[in-house]
Amino acid sequence: MNPEELGWMPPCTTWMNAELAPYISPEGRTLLDELFLLIQKGLDFLRKECKMMVQTVEANLTASLCDLFLALVKSHEIDLINQDPTIVAETIKLVFAFSYVWSIGGNVNQASQEKFDNYAREALESCAFFPPFGMVFDFQMDLAARKFIPWEQSVPDYKYIPEEPFFQILVPTIDTVRYSYIIKTLVQVRKPCL
Repeated sequence: MNPEELGWMPPCTTWMNAELAPYISPEGRTLLDELFLLIQKGLDFLRKECKMMVQTVEANLTASLCDLFLALVKSHEIDLINQDPTIVAETIKLVFAFSYVWSIGGNVNQASQEKFDNYAREALESCAFFPPFGMVFDFQMDLAARKFIPWEQSVPDYKYIPEEPFFQILVPTIDTVRYSYIIKTLVQVRKPCL
């Protein structure tokens, strides 16, 4: 059987049953099942309207979403079982929306980012509120407040050190902060990154 014939949902269901199950309540799992219904529309939009930097099959995009979702839960020690059900639901929606943006849309080229931004804001409207400025890629999660905040709030001030060799200088930017965060989150739980 070819991966195209199998589709992306069976591996996601296996992931939910095997890897995610110890970290999520049954109610949370039901909510996540509902949110996963948004994925196919996103994949369809991606194929029809966007250009990707690296061509990727749907199963890899959805595996990336699953990996990032679980990596965020594990690395931040997010409790999706023993919290108030409202908090669990809000947290699942936030983490799903972040994972969706960075897995389904993380590979679109610069010219397609605005299209994906418009699409994601509308598609994810039921589960996450993105601030009305910037693009969906410009926001990180504030897990305590269960909302999105700009990455720029996490960019540390750069302090020039004259003795530091030129080739060791790294000036922090929004890009270095967000990509470092995603890579560190995935590597921390031994998930591959492209």
